[in-house]
Amino acid sequence: MLDRLNNLRVIEALSKGLDGANLRHTVISNNLANAETPNFKRVQVSFENELKLALSGSNGLEGVITNKKHIPINSRPLEEVKPRLYNTREQSLRNDKNNVDVNIEMAEMSANTVQFNALITLLTRKISMLKMAMRNRSA
Repeated sequence: MLDRLNNLRVIEALSKGLDGANLRHTVISNNLANAETPNFKRVQVSFENELKLALSGSNGLEGVITNKKHIPINSRPLEEVKPRLYNTREQSLRNDKNNVDVNIEMAEMSANTVQFNALITLLTRKISMLKMAMRNRSA
């Protein structure tokens, strides 16, 4: 039973990672689309640290909160982890005050694509393993 719950937690974490990577791809695309827009400030996504804290906050103990006054045992449930968007206030060397650097955005897009593909591969393998386990259990 505990192993099944652990599998579901891994799948949920991978799914959250995919959501964050998907949002980051959209944000980077928007930054690139506005590379020539005067006064545009690039947007970034903050996500990995929050996911990391939620995953590492559990030390094997899972508490169930049945009352608002209960103190959570782990730092934060995975369901509450959401990507945050923020504008960067980096100085621009351009006259139009736009701070988007196309080279940086393309590098971040490439890194994000690699991360997204890795998460997809891990999620696919985890689901395949669960399907195989269910087939063997029913046989």
